[in-house]
Amino acid sequence: MQYLGFEKLKDNIPDLLVFLQDMNWPAAYLISDLLGKFGEPVVPHVKLIFQTVDDDDIWFYWIIVSIISYWDKHLVFQLKNELVEIVKDPNKYDSSIEALHILKDILPQFDYENLYKILMKKFESNHYYKNELLDRL
Repeated sequence: MQYLGFEKLKDNIPDLLVFLQDMNWPAAYLISDLLGKFGEPVVPHVKLIFQTVDDDDIWFYWIIVSIISYWDKHLVFQLKNELVEIVKDPNKYDSSIEALHILKDILPQFDYENLYKILMKKFESNHYYKNELLDRL
């Protein structure tokens, strides 16, 4: 797949993103690397997933960790609103911590601190995630 290049794979970006639902799938790491390199053309597909899928925190987590975290700020900025919504979503846990970590580089300090407070409040009774948040950020 890596030798096919963008032109031959661009129409398959949505299908390729499905492989990131479970990073234990053999092709998942190869595909995440490939999609990360595609950059800009992947953004609308990721945006669509973030806007339409509401019950797959693990998929969001893997997209954030294996693709978005490697992108330049200008690409991440295009997903700013979606990442903020992930942080605020009471049903997102792992992905919300990673989204906040990425937002740290593109948000004004005041906005970042407000989102951090939202997560601390969300995790106040869950010591595992509270500690993850403290350790990660």
